[in-house]
Amino acid sequence: KDFSINLSTKTTIAGNYTLKLTATGSGIYSRTGTALTTDASDSWKVDLTAPTVLVSSSETSPTNASPIPITIEFSEPVSGFEISDITTGNATASNFNTVNDSTFTVDLTPSSNGNVTVDIIAGVCIDIAGNDNVVASQFAITYDNIAPTLSSVQIASNNSNPTYAKIDDIVKVTFTGSEELQDKPSVTIAGHAINSSYITNTSGNKWE
Repeated sequence: KDFSINLSTKTTIAGNYTLKLTATGSGIYSRTGTALTTDASDSWKVDLTAPTVLVSSSETSPTNASPIPITIEFSEPVSGFEISDITTGNATASNFNTVNDSTFTVDLTPSSNGNVTVDIIAGVCIDIAGNDNVVASQFAITYDNIAPTLSSVQIASNNSNPTYAKIDDIVKVTFTGSEELQDKPSVTIAGHAINSSYITNTSGNKWE
């Protein structure tokens, strides 16, 4: 015959539990009067911790990569997570892949230049104990595939007539980029490359 015991009020704290039935002195007999002689036990774990999730990319912001590789990593194994659980902004998700029970990858193809975001709401998957995942912090990266251009290029010397230069005169080239540059631009004058130590970022996207 089967018996049940409600232990819900005894297992409200996360941890490992064991229920043991000791045969000796239990007073349990069979219908024929034979006493129970074998102990019995069962163990289980109570898990009350919801899985967290981290969204990241091997690309840094800003990036011109398309698609943008995304890694989604849960703090523990989960089930039920799929591509439809990923909410994207200014991008389309594809190539969803399960690396293991807690790690997933997906590619994002930006729709246009600007901010690309990834959101994962709470409750889209569960851990082995049935706990729903918590909401992820939004992932954001700037997509920029427009090459910078140079404008407002000015050449002047310290000659009394700045549009001319003679030997030993100092010639200064001033130019403005369409956006801020991460690296020094290469400058060539009359076929001669200018040493990068002479190229200075004066402010923002302005160089000389």
